[in-house]
Amino acid sequence: MSTMFRVLMAALVCSAVVFGHEDHDHDHGQLGLLKGEHLGLFYSDHAISGHVKGSLVFAAPLEKEYGIRLEHRMEGVTLTSEFKKNGTAFSGRLTALNAKGEKTETEVVASKVSGKEGTIEGTVGATPFKVKVSSKTVEGNHYVDPTFEMTVGEKAYKFQLVGGSACIGCSLKITYVVLGMLRTTGAL
Repeated sequence: MSTMFRVLMAALVCSAVVFGHEDHDHDHGQLGLLKGEHLGLFYSDHAISGHVKGSLVFAAPLEKEYGIRLEHRMEGVTLTSEFKKNGTAFSGRLTALNAKGEKTETEVVASKVSGKEGTIEGTVGATPFKVKVSSKTVEGNHYVDPTFEMTVGEKAYKFQLVGGSACIGCSLKITYVVLGMLRTTGAL
């Protein structure tokens, strides 16, 4: 390679580093941990992986629309669902295997989402749920290390994203994965 080519490449790389830098405080690229009973989940770059009550889970954003695709393993079978805008609500049908190994479905519907109040409300199956998202610090509409306090029917459940941040839209997708998988595995 010629010296001129190396100089031009070095200048190009330096320019990309200097001028290509953006503020990524809230790009969700840091590796956060979702902590709560039955949870062993990591959250980074809008994706979730790990396990809920021993069932392996991987969830990632949909490519062409707002939503999330969830894959989980039960009894050697990979089960897939999508959670996305459906009319005036957000919904997804979680598939599980019952004791006989037959597929069952539970619909999760989020009918009310309020970023201002930090609340998500809806139903899982026929049971109503409400989630309150809060944190000590909010930066640019993102909850930093948010706590999720969930009520499903008469049952309460609490978990936290530690070392991460999430806006209400990301909180909605996190809620779908955690609530849906807790329900699917029988933990809630």
